[in-house]
Amino acid sequence: MSLFHSTAIIDDSSNIHSNAEIGPFCIIGPNVKIEENVKLLSNVVVQGNTTIGSGTKVWPFTVLGGDPQDLKFKGENGSLKIGKNTVGKGQKTYFIADIAANHDGSLKRAKKLIRLCAKAGANAAKFQHFKAETIVSDEGFKKIGKLTHQSKWKKSVFEVYKDASI
Repeated sequence: MSLFHSTAIIDDSSNIHSNAEIGPFCIIGPNVKIEENVKLLSNVVVQGNTTIGSGTKVWPFTVLGGDPQDLKFKGENGSLKIGKNTVGKGQKTYFIADIAANHDGSLKRAKKLIRLCAKAGANAAKFQHFKAETIVSDEGFKKIGKLTHQSKWKKSVFEVYKDASI
């Protein structure tokens, strides 16, 4: 039998494992799946097409599965799966490796870098993705010319960022 606090609001269409614990003032929306041995502490909101993997502990005032705050978001369907690791105060460090733009736009290289991060002990890897036009002024760099450390570059600063853009 699931352990649901009496103040929790749980949508009938959600799929919650029988030994999950749902704390006070939690809200579980439709299309949510909560696997075995999951513990949601107080005031957790889980919505959207979200799965919380086995053994996960979610701390108070966490909101998962909501619409992104990106202005380009137009209501597309998405999903979120949180694994079995607990992240938070008093827990084992969750190591996120920063690959940044070192993938050089190559999916093959990105996958290799992910494998190397895992081999080094990382739990996850993150990337930078950008468009050169939004972070570098081609016109501005043309006006100031190449700085000392850029003097041997064969490309302009803008072209270097453009090549790394996704």
